[in-house]
Amino acid sequence: MNIFRDIKFVARLFIKYPGSSLLGIVVLGLGLGLSITAFALINGIVWSSPGVKDGQRLLHMQWIRDQSSKNFKPFFRGIEVKAIQQQLQSFDATVFYQIRTPAVHRQNSDVPILRQECADVGPDFFEFWQVNPIIGRLLVEADMRYGTERVAIISYELWQTHFTGLPNAIGKLLQLNSQPYKVVGVMPEHFHLPSKTQVWTAKRAWAGEKRRVYHMIGVLKFDQTVAQAEDELNQIVGRLVREDPKTLQGRSGIRVEPFNTNQFSSGLKTILLFFSATALLVFIVACANISSLLMIRISNRQQELVVRKTLGAGRMHIVMQVMLEGLLFALGGLVVGFQLYALASGPIWTWLQNNFSSMPYWWHMRADGTVYLFATVVVLLSTIISSLIPALRAVSKQADRILKDESHMGSGLFVGRIAKALVAIQIMCATVLSVMALTALFVTDYLSDWDLSYQATQILTSRYRLGYAAGFKTDAELFQFYDKVVDVLQASPGIDSVGFASSEGGVARSVRRFEIEEKQTRSPLQERYASANIVTKGYFSVFDMQALQGRLLLATDTMAVEKVANVNQHFVDAYFGDESPLGQRVRVHRPGLLYGITNDISPLTEWMTIVGVVSNIQRSLLPGESTADLAEIYIPAMQRPERELALLLKADGDVMRWAEPMRRAVSQQVQLAVPIRPFETVSQVLENGIKQQTTLTLIVMVFGGLALFIATVGLYGLISFTTILRRREFGIRFALGADNLKIFVLVFERTAWLSGVGLVSGMGVAASINNTLKHGLGGVDFPVEVPSYFIGISLVVIISLIAVIVPTIQAIRIPPIEALRAD
Repeated sequence: MNIFRDIKFVARLFIKYPGSSLLGIVVLGLGLGLSITAFALINGIVWSSPGVKDGQRLLHMQWIRDQSSKNFKPFFRGIEVKAIQQQLQSFDATVFYQIRTPAVHRQNSDVPILRQECADVGPDFFEFWQVNPIIGRLLVEADMRYGTERVAIISYELWQTHFTGLPNAIGKLLQLNSQPYKVVGVMPEHFHLPSKTQVWTAKRAWAGEKRRVYHMIGVLKFDQTVAQAEDELNQIVGRLVREDPKTLQGRSGIRVEPFNTNQFSSGLKTILLFFSATALLVFIVACANISSLLMIRISNRQQELVVRKTLGAGRMHIVMQVMLEGLLFALGGLVVGFQLYALASGPIWTWLQNNFSSMPYWWHMRADGTVYLFATVVVLLSTIISSLIPALRAVSKQADRILKDESHMGSGLFVGRIAKALVAIQIMCATVLSVMALTALFVTDYLSDWDLSYQATQILTSRYRLGYAAGFKTDAELFQFYDKVVDVLQASPGIDSVGFASSEGGVARSVRRFEIEEKQTRSPLQERYASANIVTKGYFSVFDMQALQGRLLLATDTMAVEKVANVNQHFVDAYFGDESPLGQRVRVHRPGLLYGITNDISPLTEWMTIVGVVSNIQRSLLPGESTADLAEIYIPAMQRPERELALLLKADGDVMRWAEPMRRAVSQQVQLAVPIRPFETVSQVLENGIKQQTTLTLIVMVFGGLALFIATVGLYGLISFTTILRRREFGIRFALGADNLKIFVLVFERTAWLSGVGLVSGMGVAASINNTLKHGLGGVDFPVEVPSYFIGISLVVIISLIAVIVPTIQAIRIPPIEALRAD
């Protein structure tokens, strides 16, 4: 067998059939390009790691929540840190740290005060990551002791912005909130472990604290498994339970998982899952198309192949020649695929970064050695999938019968059961992707249909954390801050109204359990939930809310008078019906934390009298929701202080022009009151809330559209060819008296059942993944199945009909004499 001669022969075939060759390369290129793009993304996110030691696994450990627990935190206490570090044997090294976000600045500096991620770490933290500072020193054990000077190591980026990259930064002071820290080192560029850290400080009282604030990561030993590590950790904490039964209160054990996957948000997990699934489906459709194309091309050469086989050509030679044709298709598709990847990877990565701001710095989307290895495997796999079956069919024993009857048409041999299966597979994949795309579209449309009662584009907002670290020691200081900020802003011409709230217009809903005094007595086992929004009086003006019954909350509703609340109309409809709620009393479980002079924390508010019913401002009810889902209780901020609030400002025109005045109004009162979120309109807050859903929707829709296109091309080509092969049969039927309608019905009946098999299979697969898709998009039980299935199936049916009708019409228009002459 001369491989070079075979290559030349296959190349001549590509030149002989340029249209089908080019179409096959483009179709397979789309499938390969999407597969490579999906793998590059997954490889750069799921399988990337900041790395510690070659070949060893970096794992993250955290508590598992017990179903009965409340206010659960998966972190470790200091006493648990000490016990685990002393007894753990499954890991080569472990490290603990605490994450916080202080306001970082320098005294008398023009650099804006910003909140930055800060990690409180032990002296072994940087040794664990095997990294050294570019200037200065690492933390040492002496830095951990109380009474010593507070020290910090800063990131390269912070060094550039706050110290202009000068070596004399070592020894200078940096303020974290109100505390000065001496800079003792600068880390290398791009080092931000454990996440997006900019400052590392020495953790004091490492093992003595009882609050759950510590993260734990470790490097697993080569001879240990994750299951063994989990067992050992649970044995260690089991001994702690015997000493202190409260240790595991609300916790069912410790879970160990890869450090990298612990960084995933649920939205990103859903996107990666469906990105992979849709890419796989498109790849299957593309391979099915190439297989169909090769079978068609082989059918045109069937007599040639049988003659060559009869003259002594070996079966393996013919098989290898057909597979070589498939390989050339795959290599051409690979070139197209990498071009598609080069065009798509940049925009996709930028898009994901914009929608997932918490992405760790070591994640990437680039074509490294692993991606090239994957591409090689995919090329070989696509070659085998697309060409092996046509090649084996070409040398089957049935092929010998062609020489016995020159009039025998090859449709039964070369486009038989396998071709029918390919048609069904393509229809199934197209059905699944079209239903997925429509489900994603409908759910996102539901989520984005706000139908608000106010102009969300005219309200500017930013959130502040107003706790002790920002300088607020008492509730009285917080109340004074509210009043001064509102007075300063409302004195500016052009501002309509200003207020504070824990939730911006029903956007970031804080759902809390609540009780109604009378109704709770009647049914004590029934739990009720509503959004609890802590507001100042200006809130109602910002959102144009009116009192439908009773009165609005007033500035005089302070701690010194009776505790009161407003409720919205949804609340009344859900829990009171036609009964007036005025005068009824409610109390809410933990609507924020109440910090008084004695630093007491109360789980429940006092009983609050409902003094007014206000208009609804949230979006309209979504399908599957009830009025109880949008019920809201408004609590006066002067009676139940909240330490994290949104500042809201309504004005006409370009409301973003008030961002800087808002920032100044706050910083003039309290310098360390730094926004924890950028200034944006309430409309932008709403849109950001569904960014992940819209991202997933677009990905599924794009892939679904590509799959439909590829399936359409494949179906049309295969059905057209099989119909043309039957032209002689049509001529005979015409000669025997059949009319055009009978011929059309005959063709339609033989292909309709294939479409039915594909549609039914596709519906089953789509139904199994639809719930996962809806949960990833919103978690609400939207009734989208009926329109999704109806429109999706209708679309695939129309495509299938076009693929059948057009070539059938072309075939029956051929004169019977010419059809009988067909060979």
